[in-house]
Amino acid sequence: MSTIPPVINLTSIPKDAECQEASPMSGMKYFACAAPAVAIVNNGDDRPYYMCYGCTQHNVRNRGGKILFTKDKRLGGK
Repeated sequence: MSTIPPVINLTSIPKDAECQEASPMSGMKYFACAAPAVAIVNNGDDRPYYMCYGCTQHNVRNRGGKILFTKDKRLGGK
């Protein structure tokens, strides 16, 4: 299993940050989605994750995720 790097700054997303959500292709092993990150989301497991638009939408709608920061206007960013 890969180690997921921690989100350090909750008020910005590095330009090269990738979505840390597990890809639907992961199966029994973790493979990151790796799409460009547009949000920082807390899934309720005591740590935030970088996520792409689609994974953010899924986590907020289906898993009770909370957007801590986003740069995407569709998600409420500026």
